[in-house]
Amino acid sequence: MVRDELEKAFSSLKNLEQKIDQAHQSMVDGSDDGADYSDLIERYALLGGYSYHADVDRVAR
Repeated sequence: MVRDELEKAFSSLKNLEQKIDQAHQSMVDGSDDGADYSDLIERYALLGGYSYHADVDRVAR
């Protein structure tokens, strides 16, 4: 329950994860050259996307 509330603060990162998945699928389908994917990955990294799960875990304990 606490974890769910904490994760709400990262809804923009969760939305970005969905966009990354969609961009990845577009590359797999051959309908995209990967430029969007690269931009999304860079933005995700800059916003702390690779560490927010650990941050939520640490605070939820």
